[in-house]
Amino acid sequence: MNRPALFSLIIIALTSSLSFDCQADSLGMSNVRFSANIVTWSCTISSASQNITVNLGQWNTRSYKSSGITTIPTYFSISLNNCANSSVTTTFSGKSDPTNDQYLALDSTSTVENVAIELLDSDKTELPLNKESHAVIVGSSGNATLGFYARYITTAKAVQAGTADAQATFVINYR
Repeated sequence: MNRPALFSLIIIALTSSLSFDCQADSLGMSNVRFSANIVTWSCTISSASQNITVNLGQWNTRSYKSSGITTIPTYFSISLNNCANSSVTTTFSGKSDPTNDQYLALDSTSTVENVAIELLDSDKTELPLNKESHAVIVGSSGNATLGFYARYITTAKAVQAGTADAQATFVINYR
């Protein structure tokens, strides 16, 4: 037998015997089950709905002398296209007002105090931040319009005049 072949056999014999000597005791066997739903792309948000500005109007401070007083709600919508037949909900998020975390706080550029923005669902029921809206069924056309309202709400007495702006983001939830 030639030397390289003999050397290879010796190495194989040594490593195979070493591997058997180093085995650990088995602790038993368990199963892991993985599951997922693979779905097609659900919808697209129309270009007009990707950056929405809702003008909540101009209001006189004399009308808002205590906490909980609201302005007239302003309608806005989010349009979806190319959806599969399903239902969708919307969740709005943003900085919450320190007096009530269901309301959207005004941003740091605002000069008004004691005012927040309250979001409402399509039927004008309160829609707290970080909560899902009512479900909207997407029909066979593949298009849907999700309607909402927003309004100012006073969070304390003594509302002062000035700017009152806020920013929120939304997530579309598919079912």
